[in-house]
Amino acid sequence: MILNDGNMKNPFLDFKNITVTDPDLPLDRLVRENRRVLDDLLAAYRGLPQDRVKEFCRLLSHGLKFNAYKAWLLGLELPKFVADTLDSASSVYESSLRMVGEIQYAPHDIEELCGFIGLSREADFELHGPMGLYISALINASDERFFRLDLHPYPVRHHFLGFRLEADKNLLVKGDLGHFSGAGLCGGFLEVNGSTGSWCGAGMAGGHIHIAGNALSKTGERMTGGQINVDGSIREIARQRSGGEIRNASEVFAPVAHGKDNAQ
Repeated sequence: MILNDGNMKNPFLDFKNITVTDPDLPLDRLVRENRRVLDDLLAAYRGLPQDRVKEFCRLLSHGLKFNAYKAWLLGLELPKFVADTLDSASSVYESSLRMVGEIQYAPHDIEELCGFIGLSREADFELHGPMGLYISALINASDERFFRLDLHPYPVRHHFLGFRLEADKNLLVKGDLGHFSGAGLCGGFLEVNGSTGSWCGAGMAGGHIHIAGNALSKTGERMTGGQINVDGSIREIARQRSGGEIRNASEVFAPVAHGKDNAQ
């Protein structure tokens, strides 16, 4: 739970979950209000521009099935694929910020949204594919600083969760995440009590990512700053990095000249 940096304190150590109840507020009104917020969040999510969502899901589905040899045969370049995917994710993320701007919600509403999507019987990839970006927009648009999401009961692994997490935001996730976790992180703190997929921290410019489990391929792709700590194994460290630091147990992987990695 503590990063391998003596000067970095885990912000969740001082975080206490305080529940406030209003005895004058009837239970049925509480349920009605919570449902209204969830309906507003779902309506905004479903209102995202479908052309942007479809393009994002198309690129992300290629990433889920990515095979370096097949990509070479098709003339696809990995750096271009990652750049295109990050650009498409940024477009969906910016749309999400605009959609949630007028909604009044609390951190527990975000977790309820995750539960609704996680238990949904609809298997359409376009239904849950952009959800990690949407949740990230909800977190960054909120006035709150600390967020906890318990995702381990649900089969869906959200991609891009923690996207562009800002400097004053702290996100603790219980459960496994998909690809591009913490992508574009720009100062926030993402802690994953589980494992992540490939491209963790892609395009990361600052902040910290701590993974209690394992990370897959291309960890830190296009990383320019910040730190990624992985307690378990890392299948592959990305070569296309110009800054930042990746730590695994006692090893520190810092970018060196000509895009090659070296353990210090």
